[in-house]
Amino acid sequence: MENSFVKQKVVLKSIKEVLKHLDEGLFAVPKLQRRFVWDGRRSAQLLDSMNRGMPIGSLMVWRTTRRHEVLLRTDATLLPPYKDHQKEIWFLIDGQQRLSSISKARSGGKTINDQNKLVDFGKLVYSYKSYKSIGITSLTDVAHSRFAYRTPHPSHDVTVQELLSNRKNSPFWHHFKSTRRDSLFSVQDRILSYKIPIVFIDTKQLEDVREIFLRINSGMTVNTADRLFARASKLDLREKMEELLKSLTDFSRLEPGTFLQTFAFLKNPQGRDVGGKAWEAWLTKFEEEVTNCASQTKQFLKDWVKFKVSAERAARFLKDQFGVRGEAMLPSGYMMGALIVFFWHHNQQRPTPSQLSFIRPWFWFTALGSRYTAAGLKPFINDCGEFIRLATVRSSLKFKTEAKIDPRRINDTSYGRRDSSVLRAFLCLMEANKPRDLESGAEIPINEFGAVPDRKNLHHIFARHQLKDSFPQSSYNSICNICLLAASQNKSFGSKLPRKYLAQLQGKKLLAKAMKSHLIPYKPSAAIWQRGHVRSVFKQFKKERLDCLCVAFARAAGLPKNNLFAAE
Repeated sequence: MENSFVKQKVVLKSIKEVLKHLDEGLFAVPKLQRRFVWDGRRSAQLLDSMNRGMPIGSLMVWRTTRRHEVLLRTDATLLPPYKDHQKEIWFLIDGQQRLSSISKARSGGKTINDQNKLVDFGKLVYSYKSYKSIGITSLTDVAHSRFAYRTPHPSHDVTVQELLSNRKNSPFWHHFKSTRRDSLFSVQDRILSYKIPIVFIDTKQLEDVREIFLRINSGMTVNTADRLFARASKLDLREKMEELLKSLTDFSRLEPGTFLQTFAFLKNPQGRDVGGKAWEAWLTKFEEEVTNCASQTKQFLKDWVKFKVSAERAARFLKDQFGVRGEAMLPSGYMMGALIVFFWHHNQQRPTPSQLSFIRPWFWFTALGSRYTAAGLKPFINDCGEFIRLATVRSSLKFKTEAKIDPRRINDTSYGRRDSSVLRAFLCLMEANKPRDLESGAEIPINEFGAVPDRKNLHHIFARHQLKDSFPQSSYNSICNICLLAASQNKSFGSKLPRKYLAQLQGKKLLAKAMKSHLIPYKPSAAIWQRGHVRSVFKQFKKERLDCLCVAFARAAGLPKNNLFAAE
């Protein structure tokens, strides 16, 4: 088939004209587009650029007829809705973030962006303080932005909503002095008269529009999932994925591409090419098959419901079995994918005891070995094949490890590496061990740690202050020197040596039980009780704690220690 030729026309329009077209309901967001991803600061920077006459890029619009109305995205868009009395649709192919920011700056309101952060457009402000009062003494300092994202100050801020939505004869301006009012009118004029290029695309082919979207975003922050959504806009895949993620609550921020690739594997288990291009090629072919056959469409909808239920079962299983309370504690999103494959083929039923004897070592070995992050996706694809066998073959299977875990991976992991699969495995292990208060011996409620334990809950057993002159930061920040405590108790221990802050509790019967719950060596011969130079005591403590953690990980995996870990 010969390539189609795409025509384009560039028209300069003022922001006032663009806002008028928005109010008329001409603009629309196509299903291939992402959600709003900007934050308030980026929106403020955009307004500042316009006020200073700087270029902000162009808008790209596919001007087409209403026969493509099925491609409208009706949810998760900040723009005024398309009005169906219009004879044509202006689909926004590029510039959604900028146009959404301008529109909401005028109308105000709040939204949750794609990073799950609140953006309050009522906090977009223009400061009319004198330059002198904000420390600007020369024109070279005028890079200081008068537009900001903050709570408006009544003495020297006007919100952008007030600035743009009030006409010059509005009573709103009456309380300003004439010089101040004229200055604000000048800013309003600069914003509303700002000219922005609109590139109108003329093509009848949806494939051309998809390809334009992907090409103009190449090298940008468009991930595999965004490319797949663009390729499969006829399937309403983006909306279906957002609904699925919403149903997973604590796992709703997982990367959508993980789920799309898992679904692709389930529909095409023989496909072993795990590159993004391979997924795109498969999905393009799959969409064509589904949209051209009514029975295939029905089967797709049925399969998607099954996929969604399997994902919900996998999320619940991760919480109940391994203490993974959300995506911030999941060592790898692809571990969720592998479990979805199991639940899909196991009719959404919980695993049997014999199946658990496979899943437990798989979970801990994959987390501690960073199998899905360090070695690419081939281990994930191979594991999915094993999970299909596990779910469908009656005879029991044993998880086969490629190589044993080097204990140094645990010793070398810092408590500050929040994206580390080893740290996340450690947090799951600690929470599953039900840590106890070191004073009362009572179990610490999990909600004490919030959605995921943070620095105020991660206690250095040997205080940093005691070690900083003798050890590098990487040594005393190792998870071998960390346990989970309530923030108040963590603070009360301060920088004392552990034998000192634990000495007052030593006579209590529950102390040993509490220390055991934190996987801290507690017997009288343990290094934590020894006197001597802190350097030699801490080195011995780390060895003992590492061994204690390795034994606990192996127990959680249902394996002897030497079957999970290599010899030190």
